[in-house]
Amino acid sequence: MRQIPPEIWLEVVEELPREDLGSFGLVDRAFSRVARPSLFRYFRFTPFDVVDGEATLPAEAVVQKRRNRLQFWLSPAVAPLVRECYLHPLERWQASDSDVAVRSVGDPLMLVYDFARDFHRLTNLHILNVAQSCAIQLLVDQIAVATTLRDFRISDTYKLVTPLPSAVIHPSPNLRIQKATFESDLTREDGIRAWAAVLDPVHLQSIKLRCGFRAWSENPSSVPVFPGVKRLDIRLPWIRFQNLRDILPKFPGVERFTIRGTVENDESAQLKILSDLAAGCRPFIAALRRLETSEEFLQTLLPLATNLTYLDIDPISDCSGEEILDYLPNDKMPSVTYLQLRLERLDATELQRILERFPGTQELRLDVFHSYPYLTTPAIPISVPTRLFKRLPAMSTVVPQLHSLAISYVFLCDEEEGLWKSRAQKNAEKMRDAILASWPALTSLWLGGHDYLITWRRDCGGYVEEMILAEEDSQAEVLNWGDYELDGWWVGRQRTW
Repeated sequence: MRQIPPEIWLEVVEELPREDLGSFGLVDRAFSRVARPSLFRYFRFTPFDVVDGEATLPAEAVVQKRRNRLQFWLSPAVAPLVRECYLHPLERWQASDSDVAVRSVGDPLMLVYDFARDFHRLTNLHILNVAQSCAIQLLVDQIAVATTLRDFRISDTYKLVTPLPSAVIHPSPNLRIQKATFESDLTREDGIRAWAAVLDPVHLQSIKLRCGFRAWSENPSSVPVFPGVKRLDIRLPWIRFQNLRDILPKFPGVERFTIRGTVENDESAQLKILSDLAAGCRPFIAALRRLETSEEFLQTLLPLATNLTYLDIDPISDCSGEEILDYLPNDKMPSVTYLQLRLERLDATELQRILERFPGTQELRLDVFHSYPYLTTPAIPISVPTRLFKRLPAMSTVVPQLHSLAISYVFLCDEEEGLWKSRAQKNAEKMRDAILASWPALTSLWLGGHDYLITWRRDCGGYVEEMILAEEDSQAEVLNWGDYELDGWWVGRQRTW
């Protein structure tokens, strides 16, 4: 008997009544042999709702649908196909009267318990993203022995009015987590205390601390050294319990470092953190190859990062080209070959002054947005980014080694109007040719705006592949379509570099 293609299986499954999904997954033993794993790689489950800070169950009919769906995904035939699982409640800001009227009575965590009981069937799970509010003891005990788990993410970005009991984890010696992410409300003092035990100093390669870490800061001797960590990501809440002077040396092998603050800026806490970085973390910073940061750390970090080759500046407040120059140190950094900036407004003179600080730049990416909140008609001329683009050839002497250039220039207005619309670029080919003539080494060019998109590439032999001049759909609802298009293209390019 010829096997049914896995795509047909998926269509059949999606057409089944919800109440039959559980029984289908349980009885069909051939399912796991014919189903392509990628079709069932990702499982996202919502066990309860959070409304106005309260954990609640929706209507009984909705609960039953969720239960049927859970039975299907955690059935013996389907569960081994799952590689990534996302377990978070549905957060809503405000409940309507109708919601309250049909709300189910019972333990909001009932489906979390169902999930935890069958969690062991996810025998090939590699990535688990779970909300702190779902971390009941039964589930935590299952996570502790999930030896296939490689990427663990725990987050809690909202506050429940009635906090759930904290679970205690006792991980198996065979737990091999390589990537860990801890994320919580940035006003909380500690988002890692209960989960630090899952971090194996031998196998951990990447850690993101988007939370406070008071326990580590107050008792740094309790923090082991993580020699295998190559990437460290810290999103700092400006509260006083952040002892970077003693914490960063625990990660001596870091090559890629991300550190950003928040807009809730406490000046005394900021000065303490910058002092720690400057005085106690010099060897750590000097070893960095990649740095992703916000504007307030530039003057402290850049003079110490003498081996830096990759720099990504993403301000937490809207910075223009002129303002970012005030944050940059005056000394040149010829070691930087990749430069990425996100700015509000940028003219050619400012760009040239920025590039003079980084004369070795080979890859340049700019995300620029221009906001006009007080205008009532979309009358912004396309000449605004054109003036910048036309001045690019003059910068070839500043960064002569540039071989990849990508610029997204987006106009914003108020929320009602959305994006400003402009006429399509008429002299794209002429502008492109002038840029290419100035940079013989340039192999890829991306210029994105509102009604135009220019992409150009050539192979090593110098063959011009194509130049596209396309107009954006005037009805498009993607707010920053230029950024969206650029991100997709840029990721594709990075895979080949």
